[in-house]
Amino acid sequence: MANTLVGKFFSLRPMVEMVRKWVKDKWKLKGSVSVSAMPGALFLFRFIAEEDVALVLSGCWSYDRNILSLCRWKVGFDPTTDLQKTAPLWVRLSGLSLEYWDECIFKWIGNSFGYFVGVDDIIRSKSRLVYARFCVQAIMSMNLPNFITLKSRLGSWT
Repeated sequence: MANTLVGKFFSLRPMVEMVRKWVKDKWKLKGSVSVSAMPGALFLFRFIAEEDVALVLSGCWSYDRNILSLCRWKVGFDPTTDLQKTAPLWVRLSGLSLEYWDECIFKWIGNSFGYFVGVDDIIRSKSRLVYARFCVQAIMSMNLPNFITLKSRLGSWT
């Protein structure tokens, strides 16, 4: 089952028809995808194109404010372990000085406790400067930092 992902929403299990509609609206795919409900609040996503799988895995997705955790399906897939190694997490940095609003800095911060995924269009365009926000695949076995300190020639931010 190449080009197949397994996903689970953390807080609720939406109806499969709603997930199909959401996928069609949110994932701008080149090919098609089939969505199936599975036991244990899991969903199976079967893609035609590998590039669509890569696109979906490169994003942070949420439905009705519930994060979707995704991983590639593999022979012997075990949802109790395979989906819980990492989880998508939106990091929000309030009061961050504009000199630190840079995707390279967000990547450095995100990679300190997982894998940087990216920023959304609002942050990239700097159209909302109330807080910085980016997505990481957090490694669940790591302790998340309570704070970080950034230092520059202009001073520091914690």
